[in-house]
Amino acid sequence: NNSGRKDMENTSKNNYAKTCVLNVTADVKDGKNYVSDVYFTSPFKVMKPFHLNKNYMTVMMQTASAGILKGDTQELNFDIRDNASMELVSQSYEKLHKMDGGNARRDCTIKVGKNALFKYSPLPTIPFYDSGFDSTIHAELADDTSKLILMEILTSGRVAYGETFEYRYYNSLITVRKAGKLIYNDNTMFDPSEGEMNNIGVYEGYTHMANLLFFNMQDKASNLDLIREIIDNTPNVTGGASIIQSGDTSVKLLGKTAQELYDLCEKIAKAILD
Repeated sequence: NNSGRKDMENTSKNNYAKTCVLNVTADVKDGKNYVSDVYFTSPFKVMKPFHLNKNYMTVMMQTASAGILKGDTQELNFDIRDNASMELVSQSYEKLHKMDGGNARRDCTIKVGKNALFKYSPLPTIPFYDSGFDSTIHAELADDTSKLILMEILTSGRVAYGETFEYRYYNSLITVRKAGKLIYNDNTMFDPSEGEMNNIGVYEGYTHMANLLFFNMQDKASNLDLIREIIDNTPNVTGGASIIQSGDTSVKLLGKTAQELYDLCEKIAKAILD
């Protein structure tokens, strides 16, 4: 984490000539969640929502491209109205391709209404050699009844090809406000050229990292023994859980494959939601 974050300018030409936009509004009627409004531009697409979980409807985000390229700029907006519940998933792993000195960025805005739930759980991100990426997530919670789960998984690169920590930089800024008050700020800057990424406090010899956050879910998420037991009973991973100043829960995980971390995050989330 670095409070002195330096914003990177997107100096490369956007391959889609303009900002790529995805807007989704979730609402509820007669006790059933539905998408009341959706808008997207190329390369985004959205599948018809499906209801596999009693706690929320699932919306899958798709992209008609091989991944994020030099110059790409994306804007995601999710509006979860009062009493609605929604999960956002992605179709495939996010590949950050080689950018020849350029960069790309994604800005995500989330609004969660009263008695609403939003679970943001896209598949892991893979930064290729020479990629540079800025990611921001700004979430606004209406009040103490607005529930939010955020999942972010970052690999060290194309590990199977022996490519680890060869990207130029990866910046991730997450801010969460409740009733207008800032309750969480995570400002992470990864620059392999400026430090050993396998050191203590970073990847510590592992190749994959997960950040899992629970807001306004203190009834179960504050049971750190439950979360730690799940982590301890999962082979090949390490991690911890803590209560932040707002009373919400932060879980940090390290592993050797993206799938095992994604499955572990889902297992923890299920334990909290059920």
